[in-house]
Amino acid sequence: MKEFRCEKCNKLLGKYRGCRELEIKCPRCGRVNYLREDASAATPGNNYPGGTPVVVSS
Repeated sequence: MKEFRCEKCNKLLGKYRGCRELEIKCPRCGRVNYLREDASAATPGNNYPGGTPVVVSS
């Protein structure tokens, strides 16, 4: 699991695994923090229950 910390005061806000998007306000300093998954970091096939999709040309 990865840690999600406040960008301003470094307080641990939580831990996550496989998060696509998260917005959370730090209870210590009040800063709103954003976490967005980078599309290039995604593994092919993660969004498909059957695995990696196969493209078939007709």
